[in-house]
Amino acid sequence: TKTEIPPVAITNGPAISPDGRTLYAVDTLGKRIDAYPIDADGNVGDPRLFLTIGPDDGHPDGAICDSEGGVWVGFFGGWAARRFAPDGICTDIVRFPVANITKIALGGPDGRTAYATTAAKGLDDEALAAQPLAGNLFTFRVAVPGVPVEPVTL
Repeated sequence: TKTEIPPVAITNGPAISPDGRTLYAVDTLGKRIDAYPIDADGNVGDPRLFLTIGPDDGHPDGAICDSEGGVWVGFFGGWAARRFAPDGICTDIVRFPVANITKIALGGPDGRTAYATTAAKGLDDEALAAQPLAGNLFTFRVAVPGVPVEPVTL
């Protein structure tokens, strides 16, 4: 059976668990992440609420899964990236000197370097003066590596 993922104003991700059995869909404005089961044919089933975001945590933006099935999420307006275990418990918080974290990628020789993109667009002069590094790429180290990606030729 196929489940239609309902439309949302701003969606990010999706992220796929390393076993390929769960799709995480971010509803940025709704401040929630839903988890959809994926069957052997690649069809998605009915979602379950993975997590809701608190009022002071910003908006969930780009997501990625690590090799243990943890979900890293950048928080727009939240000054942080967070890792959530597969049960939705927050296990790691990395804070930044900029408000808008847009996406996390995992890579490097051992898969334990996280790359965080950030946004400066929409910040007024005062906010840009307070966040001169807004829009830059940041890196940090993580304990759990990312999932290796096979190169493709298009």
